[in-house]
Amino acid sequence: MGFLFALGVVLTIAITFAIIKGGNDKKELAENEKKIRTFLSENDLRANHIIFTPHNNSNNSLSVNEKKKTISICHIKNDNVFVDNYSFDQVIGFDIDIDGESARKITVGGIIAGAALGGGLGALIGSQFGGKKSKVNLMHLVINVDDMSNPVIHFSILKPSFDGKPYNSDHFMVAEASKKAEKWSGIFKVILNRKVTE
Repeated sequence: MGFLFALGVVLTIAITFAIIKGGNDKKELAENEKKIRTFLSENDLRANHIIFTPHNNSNNSLSVNEKKKTISICHIKNDNVFVDNYSFDQVIGFDIDIDGESARKITVGGIIAGAALGGGLGALIGSQFGGKKSKVNLMHLVINVDDMSNPVIHFSILKPSFDGKPYNSDHFMVAEASKKAEKWSGIFKVILNRKVTE
C-alpha cells in the first residue's frame, strides 16, 4: 500500500513538473517570437515568410525578405537577438532532413533528389501514405549557403517528444512539421530557380 502511495506521489510530481515546464517553454517561445519580430522590423528586415522553431535551440527563426532578397536566421542569446543574413545569391542548396535521412534535396536550377522525389514527404513519412517511416523523431530544414565559415544551417521544425520516444507518423506534430517542410521546400525552390533565370 505504501509503495503504491509513493508511486502515485512521484507520478503526480512528474506530471505537474511537465505541465509547468511546458507552460514556461510556451511563454518563453512567445516572448522570443515577439523579440525577433520587433528586431526584424526595427532593422528593416521585415519578413514576407517566417517560421519559428518549436523549441529553444540555437536558431530561433528563419525568415525571408523578398524585397531585399535576403534570408535571416535569428537566434537569441542572453536575451539579445542576433542575426545572420544571407542574400538569395548565397543560397546554393536546400534539404529536408528527417531523422538523418534526406527527404528532399534542392540545388541550383531546382534539381530535386532524395527519397521524396515525386511523392512529397508522404513518400517518406507515414504508413497511411505507404511511406517508409512509421516513426519520426526529428525534422530539420537544412540550408546550404556560400559561406566557408558556416556552410550548413540546420533549422529544427520537429523537436523530440517529451518522453524521448519517436512520434507515430500520423501524429499531429509530424503532420504540422511536414506542412511547414513542404512550404519551405517550395520557397527555397523558387529562390534557387531565380538564381538560374535572373
